[in-house]
Amino acid sequence: MHFNWEIEESSDDPPLESILTKRDLAETYKDKTLDLLPDENLFKDIHIAVKRIFSAIRYDEKIVIFGHDDPDGTTSTYILYNYLKKVGATNLDYYIPNRLVDNHGIQKSFVKFVRKGGYKLIVTVDNGITSFEGVKMLRDLGCDVIITDHHLLKPEGAPHCKAVVNPKQADCEYPFDMPAGVGVALMLVRNIYQYCRNKGIIVEEPNENFYFWTAVGSITDKVPLVGVNRLLIKYVIDNFYKLHDPVIDSLKAEFGMLGSDAKIMEFMTYAGLLIMGGRDINGNHLAMDFLLSQEDETKVILAELLSLKKDNEQDVQAVVKFVDSLIKDYEGNGFIYYDAEDQIPYKLLGYAASHTTTKLMIPALFLKKKDNQILCEGRCGSGFSILEAYSYCSDTLTQFGGHVKAAGFTMIPENLNEFIFQFNGFLQMSDESIKKNMTIKVDTSISLKDLTKDLWNQLQELQPFGMGNPSPIFHLKATKADVEKKGLQIIGIKHHCKIAEIIFHWTEFDKISVIDYH
Repeated sequence: MHFNWEIEESSDDPPLESILTKRDLAETYKDKTLDLLPDENLFKDIHIAVKRIFSAIRYDEKIVIFGHDDPDGTTSTYILYNYLKKVGATNLDYYIPNRLVDNHGIQKSFVKFVRKGGYKLIVTVDNGITSFEGVKMLRDLGCDVIITDHHLLKPEGAPHCKAVVNPKQADCEYPFDMPAGVGVALMLVRNIYQYCRNKGIIVEEPNENFYFWTAVGSITDKVPLVGVNRLLIKYVIDNFYKLHDPVIDSLKAEFGMLGSDAKIMEFMTYAGLLIMGGRDINGNHLAMDFLLSQEDETKVILAELLSLKKDNEQDVQAVVKFVDSLIKDYEGNGFIYYDAEDQIPYKLLGYAASHTTTKLMIPALFLKKKDNQILCEGRCGSGFSILEAYSYCSDTLTQFGGHVKAAGFTMIPENLNEFIFQFNGFLQMSDESIKKNMTIKVDTSISLKDLTKDLWNQLQELQPFGMGNPSPIFHLKATKADVEKKGLQIIGIKHHCKIAEIIFHWTEFDKISVIDYH
């Protein structure tokens, strides 16, 4: 498939300066000191949350951290659990629901766990902001609930509870509203440390490993790598070789050679994919066992997670092959697939949707029946809001939530046809913006003589690359022979293809990865 290209008129600026200007990074692209982080005191309700947590610790109330079973939720749970232990919480547990058993948010199974365990304080991480019914059930048990989350609120606001720490609240003064769930958890931990210092309580400062796992959770959750997220990850990259504990050391040994910033980013992605495995029942999670493990057990648990990762990779390969067969030669402004023949595991519905959106540049939904309801994961690109689409179809849905570009829902099977009808209607209304998104936006045009080692090294300062700060896209007028004569390997063009100009990522100094060509 060939896409439209958006190439601005050539500029006299060198390639790096042109990219920095376009991405508004000229003043901040080298920032990597924590002193530049906004003051976490600006989070709405953070002081209420911290005081309530310390009250529970002081009076030995039972506390449970309620997480989410993706890497963002797992790292959030780990950071808060670990630090509350350090500041004296002795009656502390965690509960990470298994999405293959429970739906997203606070469900009856967790309420039952809380009732049986006699917990008095629940702190959510990376979820809870749309769990109105679940929060009410917990409050009816006499529990206080603190929500820490980064997902969008419903139009009616947040559930009524003790405190809500979420930068997407309209009246939250924290100046950055796109952190991962683990980023919010980290700011809560930093504020707990600040509270202790102000009270004269001697506690350990949040350590470098917390920032590492915040970076891992943020990268894997695909939050925009700008602002606070970019600063945190740049800080971790800059201080990477100071990181030492049995868990991180075991991961380094397994991963192999590091060195460049790009390799460190690759390592953090690897760590995130590893802790994606280990879903269990009754709130347990093998990845949490790994993150909290001591030296004598770390390698044993790592071996289990590696085995799960290998199985998952095989499942992913099978899904990619199947989805590619579905979307081959597909034309349309949106893609909807109901998996009636059980070709895609529940855990990979979101991956299938992401893969489709990446390849076709259109919104994609993958649905599947589970028990007496239908689950869906949807993904989209810029210029479209999957949440707005769900809101438009909300009378057909049981519940929905997530991000603008990645969100899911549940509904009863009887509503499937009506939902598809309404969703297609929304697609038609959004046709213009979807087609606009199917245009490849080039960062800068470049010539063969510009592709030097000096420019390659300069471009590494733009790391970390990811959502919101992708690897730069270049436009080059040259033949395949010209490129190969320069000593560059071309990835993504068949040997017999004739080219006059290409759009590409510069993936390694001697390799370019072609996105499209004419």
